[in-house]
Amino acid sequence: KEGISSLKELGIKIENVFFGEFPDGFIPVDKNSISFVEKIMNDKSIDRVYTHSPSDRHQDHRACSNIVSAAARPHINQKTKEILLYQGPSTKVHFEPHYFVEINKNQLNKKINSLNKFKTQIEKGIVNTKAIKSLAEVHGSYHNTLYAEAFEINHMFRGKDDI
Repeated sequence: KEGISSLKELGIKIENVFFGEFPDGFIPVDKNSISFVEKIMNDKSIDRVYTHSPSDRHQDHRACSNIVSAAARPHINQKTKEILLYQGPSTKVHFEPHYFVEINKNQLNKKINSLNKFKTQIEKGIVNTKAIKSLAEVHGSYHNTLYAEAFEINHMFRGKDDI
């Protein structure tokens, strides 16, 4: 419920949200989970995916990262040209971004407002919106701007028409 509320805050339409029948805390990286994601990526012609860094401490987040990477294999999925990995609240210290996107104060506030929907995670101390704002400031400072989002790159392909 918190996730749906958060996505609505970002303007994500509910028909663009998919849930598999995978157990919370035990998402397997296997043929079923990879096929589930492959089908959505291909059916929706998804060309860019944002997912967790594989350095995340949470087992489901690591699994999600690995599943998405496998589902976007070029010989299976020719449409997904980019997978960008973000630093979530449970990402380990090892996070080495090479791709930065400037964001403005309104965009940062929208992100924080959406994360505020995860009340149970905030109460547990997992989601810390002050830390998220601080990270945006630090990533922005690397590039002489107020705020930035930072990503590791799983893969990024540019064809001749993209150059």
